[in-house]
Amino acid sequence: MKGRLFRKLFSASLALLIASGIVPLHPAADLLAHLTITAAAGDTVGGACGADANWELDMETGKLVIYGTEKKADYGNEPAPWEDYLHNIISIEIEQGITSVGSFVFQRIENLKSSR
Repeated sequence: MKGRLFRKLFSASLALLIASGIVPLHPAADLLAHLTITAAAGDTVGGACGADANWELDMETGKLVIYGTEKKADYGNEPAPWEDYLHNIISIEIEQGITSVGSFVFQRIENLKSSR
């Protein structure tokens, strides 16, 4: 019951902010590109990092895996989707389907010990 009420209030508030112009309305693809999805079971977080590229971080092992069938998005000055977990990342694995990665996307990872 509380969850349903919260969702209704949140939706109404967001609609009001969008209508007033405080929160700009972007295409759904732009909104979803930076969406982080937390898995319900296990200790992993992940999401999209390109149209056909995804990332997953195992919070127990600190392994960040980037997988998919294209180049990963280049974020320029924008934070990468795993920005909130930089201190958790110990290793990075980029799977074979990824053709390139953006510049500086891993530069602030301080605990990195290995990559492949």
